[in-house]
Amino acid sequence: MAPENVSNSVSKPERVERQERVFFIPGRQRGQRVGLFVDVQNMFYSAKHLYQAKINYRRLLDDLTAGRQLVRAVAYLVTKPEVDQTAFVDALTRLGYEIKVKYLKIRPDGTAKGDWAMELSLDVMAVAPRLDTVILVTGDGDYVPLVERLKVLGVRTEVVGFPQNTATELMNVAHAFVAIDDAMLFKEKKFEAELAAQAAGNTEGFAPRGRAADSIAERFAAGEHASPAAQMGVWAPGNNEGDGSAQVDDATAERLASQLWDREHNK
Repeated sequence: MAPENVSNSVSKPERVERQERVFFIPGRQRGQRVGLFVDVQNMFYSAKHLYQAKINYRRLLDDLTAGRQLVRAVAYLVTKPEVDQTAFVDALTRLGYEIKVKYLKIRPDGTAKGDWAMELSLDVMAVAPRLDTVILVTGDGDYVPLVERLKVLGVRTEVVGFPQNTATELMNVAHAFVAIDDAMLFKEKKFEAELAAQAAGNTEGFAPRGRAADSIAERFAAGEHASPAAQMGVWAPGNNEGDGSAQVDDATAERLASQLWDREHNK
């Protein structure tokens, strides 16, 4: 007797089409040539302080460019010499971003310089003739003159950011302001734990990360009152892990560094 043919007795699972996310952007038109320019540092601190989250750069790119022709996507990153950003840079590169990196410069008085406003504006102006729309992912009011110049050239501008941390004049001058929503974020447990510890006045749960007490974060807080040795910060001779230097915990160091960034870039 011939074996029973069971191939037709097993029903195939019904294919479920993934529903495409519809993200509304006022004035978006299919086929527009767009350039996406991301102020990574501005977005990092905004997402961290407001939502204890990080930006989902894949979703950001997909949502903002869907249905349009992406000409260029550039992410502008500011980092510190002692911080390894290789994995982050590699991840953004795989997503299709062009990466530009600048190291945070520390002045002798303890203040810092590390913004991309001039270079980003020059990049935008260079590619503007080939674009219908420029998408600026930032909340920095320093870009108002850039948006005004793009208007003169007939280039549409969309500003993308968090309403709480975006300069009012920047939102008003753009053709459209696009608020980042929850789908463009993912929660960072480390940030949530830091916030809870700070609210409770307890940072004992955070182990030191080998930062010397006269490291860059301590010097940020000390400012002009820092000693010459402290002003040298992480570049001071003998300022290495295991040399017996006093340590500050990770949460405190990050808080001090964030305060400096806010002081220098949110004036």
